[in-house]
Amino acid sequence: MTSNEQPPSTQNLYTKLPAPKTVGFVEQKVYVDNMKELTGNEDDDLFLKSTFNVNHFTDMLEYMLEDTLFNLMEEATYEEFDLTQAPKIYIRKDQTERQ
Repeated sequence: MTSNEQPPSTQNLYTKLPAPKTVGFVEQKVYVDNMKELTGNEDDDLFLKSTFNVNHFTDMLEYMLEDTLFNLMEEATYEEFDLTQAPKIYIRKDQTERQ
């Protein structure tokens, strides 16, 4: 049995949703003061630590770490370096003169 109806389309199912509300991380003075007292950190240190609450920053870090680990494993797979060997330690001349 055949039908003269149109086949289902995703255009009939799709409805445009409103953009999600993006609420930034806003620190309250009470929170900052409590963190300073608890950790002993200054404003600059707390600002640096609060960057980990920003999604764009953490996404960038995840991408960089994932890419770095992938590159290292790829190089090890193609035997560009040996994972079982300890890394070489180079001593610079200016470091030995300081002692």
